[in-house]
Amino acid sequence: MISYNVIPSDTLSAIAQRNSTTVDQIMMINPEIKYKNLISAGQTINIPSESVRLQALKTKETTRQSPQDEMESPSLPCEKKENNTSEEEDDLEKYLHVIVLVSGTKNPVNDLFSFFLENPQAENNHLSNFSYWQNSFIESVLELKKCINDKYEGDVNFNIDLYKDFSWSGDNSYNERVNAGMKLAQNLKTKYKSWQNNNVYFHLIGHSHGGNVINEFSNHTLLSEKWFIKTIVYLSTPFFQRIHQPKSAVLHDNFNIYNIKNYYDLTQIFVADFTIVPSFQNFIDLFAPALKNAEKTFNALFSSVTNFVKSLRIVKDRLIDYIKSYRPFGTKPREAKKKLDTALSDLRIKAQQVKKDILEFASSVRNLLHIINNSLFRANTMPDKIKKDIKSVADHINEVLNELEPKAIMLVDSITNFNFGKIITLFINLIDRLFQIVASFVDQDWILKVVALFSLNIFDYFDNTRQKSNHYRGFSSCSPTVEEVSIYDSYRTSPNSFFFQTFKSRIEQNENSLDEQLESDFDSFKYSKWNNYDSSVILLISIYRILAAQLISNQLEFFKTKIESYYVYVKIVKSINDTVNKIVESINKGVNKLGRFLGYEDWGHFSVGNKKITAYFNRVEQSRITIISFVNNILMQNIQLVHYTQESGLKNAFNTEVPGTLAYLSVTSHSVSRKNFSEKTIKKMIENV
Repeated sequence: MISYNVIPSDTLSAIAQRNSTTVDQIMMINPEIKYKNLISAGQTINIPSESVRLQALKTKETTRQSPQDEMESPSLPCEKKENNTSEEEDDLEKYLHVIVLVSGTKNPVNDLFSFFLENPQAENNHLSNFSYWQNSFIESVLELKKCINDKYEGDVNFNIDLYKDFSWSGDNSYNERVNAGMKLAQNLKTKYKSWQNNNVYFHLIGHSHGGNVINEFSNHTLLSEKWFIKTIVYLSTPFFQRIHQPKSAVLHDNFNIYNIKNYYDLTQIFVADFTIVPSFQNFIDLFAPALKNAEKTFNALFSSVTNFVKSLRIVKDRLIDYIKSYRPFGTKPREAKKKLDTALSDLRIKAQQVKKDILEFASSVRNLLHIINNSLFRANTMPDKIKKDIKSVADHINEVLNELEPKAIMLVDSITNFNFGKIITLFINLIDRLFQIVASFVDQDWILKVVALFSLNIFDYFDNTRQKSNHYRGFSSCSPTVEEVSIYDSYRTSPNSFFFQTFKSRIEQNENSLDEQLESDFDSFKYSKWNNYDSSVILLISIYRILAAQLISNQLEFFKTKIESYYVYVKIVKSINDTVNKIVESINKGVNKLGRFLGYEDWGHFSVGNKKITAYFNRVEQSRITIISFVNNILMQNIQLVHYTQESGLKNAFNTEVPGTLAYLSVTSHSVSRKNFSEKTIKKMIENV
């Protein structure tokens, strides 16, 4: 067995031919070689010795090549170049063609969707390298390499290699992409240094922001004046207007551009506009679980309030029965009193649960506000006036929270002392304060404004990536070949795909306006983005309403139902109070001694002044209107890109396998171009070589 170092011009078939062996025998003793066309310069392989070859010839019958060794991608016409090799041609210039795969951002939306995953940390591995590419795409590239190699087989001056060792961080960061372009230039100089006096032509294929890494690569001087970029294939690349612009100095005279895109690719259209600062993940790690916990405690409180109201209605009925038991022909007072005590005991248990859930809800909201306030203070470039405005609302919510907790404790005490009037008053007052908290979050779109301001804060840069003809102005000498691959997108056959154009138009309308507001060079952006923040925030809020409507319409409908149910419970409790008041008034007018006889000197334990109840009730109604209005404003933007069943939850809205969800359009549609390499593009690349 002989060790051999692969050189750039090598193929397995050429190595086998020179050593009187076969490709199958070489692959048999080199199990790490999975594809016969995938070897790289510098790689060490084993070649069978003479005795091994003879033994193989004796034992091996002539068989067809196994299906696993063949390419699964469609066979391509590999027209061979006529072999006129002679000794004189050995003195001709040598040519090396290098196919380079440049992977894109590991997560196209830079963890925005992991915000809602059960385990966000599991999605945060951002190393982008050769493993980024799907097997079907790799096999198509290997077929391209094989066809080019077969076309020039026997031409000792022609060489081709697939460079598969490049990797970069894969983060959605301007600086990371710039650094990746520089790294790629350095890697290729080092890898092919021995070819510095020969012709080296690079054929670069980049997916997503990998295309922008290629643009940055074009800004660097190559190792030799004989080195050129011959081909660039952009796969769903979001082209920027102002950053990552390519340069034509290193382009070959016969340079070709291929732009392969998908009509439904939301990342290329919009998501990639936002370049995010690396520290964003720290905010997500804190904010996401805090928001989930607030939602969880709110739902738990709703359940305990429901049970409390049911129990309160029973207490009301038992109280009336107890009073009636003293009338002629009534049931025995002792039995009625026993039933009333049992009902009160159950109400006390329900009140304890309400108190517990209120305390937990208050704690979760307070934690959420704490994270918001802390993040505001860390926003160094955000003007103090903005911080002050946001903090004033947060402070008001905290004040209401501070009042909410002691009221919950008093509610339990009022049941222990059986002060019916206070039970009614405190319950409606608790709902009033609960609604005030929720209304404060949504009044004048406060929570959307917070999100918009934080977005501005975490934006490292904003640049409109919607494709235009002048995206190629750096390649003025070449007209791009554009190929649309939406026919391979499963969403195309969805009955809801008809609405995508409406969705896209609404997004682009706000996107174009936002681009005018935030237009700036990269270096000054972190300060200039606050110049027109009022207008920018309004536009961002409009965009977020559209996105939220597609993501969480079902959850908002459910939330609205709960708010309306809370309101109904308040009306029920108010009705209970009115009923008891009428009975008390009747007793006070007719039988004044009955109160003392029952053991209550002051019937105020039962009756409550209508003015106080009415004031609380009116505030609940005002808060309800504010909350429902906020929800309806979002629901009005629901374009129904996908049909959700009633049971569909937030997880389904973020499911990348359900055609039409924002997760699908941002991730799956964005990946269509890299599932299988376009056969049309492969044929043109072969011709270009």
